[in-house]
Amino acid sequence: MAESGCVFATPNEDGSETIWLITEYKAAAFYIALAWVNPGMVVAQIAISLTAGARNTSSARIRYVYTGLTPEGNKEVARYDEKWFQHKMQSWEAAINHYLRTGKVIEAPTWE
Repeated sequence: MAESGCVFATPNEDGSETIWLITEYKAAAFYIALAWVNPGMVVAQIAISLTAGARNTSSARIRYVYTGLTPEGNKEVARYDEKWFQHKMQSWEAAINHYLRTGKVIEAPTWE
């Protein structure tokens, strides 16, 4: 059964909030889709699918779609090039692996 509907907000450095919405969740299939909105700037759609690997490992397939909501948001999206995205994904992988090894969260500003 697919579940969705969880909504939450996370703070931004400038005092604004990013609103997150889980749009689809299939626990048995190791799949989640969500979206976030930084009002007046950018909307992102994210889909994450996990597959089992050898020796208790997994692989993630992650798809992001970014849309600027304003000219300023379009400028922000324009900087999201392949190099930026690779760094983001490598940092995200390191943060997740750190948590799995230690049970401790790395705060986003130190890895993003």
